Amino acid sequence: MDKGLFDWLYYDQQTLGDSGLRICVDTYNNLISSKKKSLAYFKEKYKNKTGLAFISSAKHFMQVFSDKDFTIEIPKNKSGSLSFSKGLWPKLKDEEMRTIMQGLIDSKYFISLYGNKFVEFMKHRDGKVFIHPRFHDGVTKRLLTKQPNLLNLPKVAGSIRECIIPNNEGDIILSADYSAQEFRILADVSADRPLIDAMLGGLDIHTYTKEAVGMDSRSVAKTFNFAIVYGSGDKSISESTNIPVGDVRAMRAKMAQVMPGVFDFSEKIKAFTKKFGFIVNCFGRRLNTPPYKAYAGLNYFIQGTAADVIRLAIKNMYKFYSQEMRADGVQILLQVYDSLIISVPKGKKDKWAKILEQVMIGSYRPMNGLNMEVDIEYKYKNLFE
Repeated sequence: MDKGLFDWLYYDQQTLGDSGLRICVDTYNNLISSKKKSLAYFKEKYKNKTGLAFISSAKHFMQVFSDKDFTIEIPKNKSGSLSFSKGLWPKLKDEEMRTIMQGLIDSKYFISLYGNKFVEFMKHRDGKVFIHPRFHDGVTKRLLTKQPNLLNLPKVAGSIRECIIPNNEGDIILSADYSAQEFRILADVSADRPLIDAMLGGLDIHTYTKEAVGMDSRSVAKTFNFAIVYGSGDKSISESTNIPVGDVRAMRAKMAQVMPGVFDFSEKIKAFTKKFGFIVNCFGRRLNTPPYKAYAGLNYFIQGTAADVIRLAIKNMYKFYSQEMRADGVQILLQVYDSLIISVPKGKKDKWAKILEQVMIGSYRPMNGLNMEVDIEYKYKNLFE
């Protein structure tokens, strides 16, 4: 990104991590212990099921999953080798094997991410973890936090969210989350009037798609909607939903009739990207995109805009409210994708919920009347509860 041209989007990245994240050590130790027990349990189940000790390697998986009772056809990567990505495991035919593999992968991943290395970050720092945010080197320039990676914290039991507690006694954690941010941007910039009116009326895009197209469930509609943004093909959607390719093609055609503005905008972005090798997001920032990735142009446009919206919100919080934050004892702890997490005294929670909501909504200027929406959650004990 050209900082000279877009310095208004920048803030001191380190200020986002200066206050640190306070970790409940007892909760953390119990969580790690639970994950290690889970890993041992699923390893034993795996050995009983396959007759082999679990080894996370392609060679081992080739030996195990050549059994047609376990899996569908294993896909190949660009080099022609079999691909054992995590997306394969939910497609296993054997239900018990699906559960075992998911348990192994989840437990192993959690321990590798938040195990011994994570402990090192807390040493000699009063039980706090200090993040090191930086802008992603890729197309969208999303914010990343490495060492440790706290960009994506799933809202599920047994996640590291349970360990993050308010920074001071008497504080609570306030989480402000953009609601359907990418889809609201897509509806607004594409000037898709029926979709905009539906969302202004309180209907979310997935429910709208389900009802307008006549899909079986909201989850299927959600898969189709994300496929539009990500540029996924009919075959990919078919594999994700178990719907025949022909039916997928027919549903996509119906969606084009229901959301003509979205599909027209998508085709224009794709054609522009293919011709010029870049796109320009809502803030005027250029996102270089190779012509052969024109199918992903819409995704880069939406994600690049969303990245700048929340970046501007953080910038404006520091710019207009830094003195008031210090006076009230408010600390911005973390950005988690399209959420801002702050620690705030309990008696000031309503005041700062309103300020944060106004700043986040005001960071995007709608072209066709569809503002952002922000969901506020109060966390009294930890970031998960």
